[in-house]
Amino acid sequence: MGRVAAVQDVLVTVFSQVFGFFALFLGPAYLPLTVLPVEPGSRRRRIHQTLLVTGSGVAVFICGSMTRSPLQTHLTGGHLCIT
Repeated sequence: MGRVAAVQDVLVTVFSQVFGFFALFLGPAYLPLTVLPVEPGSRRRRIHQTLLVTGSGVAVFICGSMTRSPLQTHLTGGHLCIT
């Protein structure tokens, strides 16, 4: 039973770091980039370019924060707790 719990703890840590990367780093920069090519108007395109730059800045800041203090995760009663 102890070996299974150890493997489970490792998997929770790895997958929570992957989730954190996609949700907190890739999302803010990638989502405006996917919408940008299909925007017809120059005004809306300019708004999405601004969101892309802002999202990229936020993503870099969050990535720096995650490298200084990674996400701490654990399972509590079948729920994933991320701190």
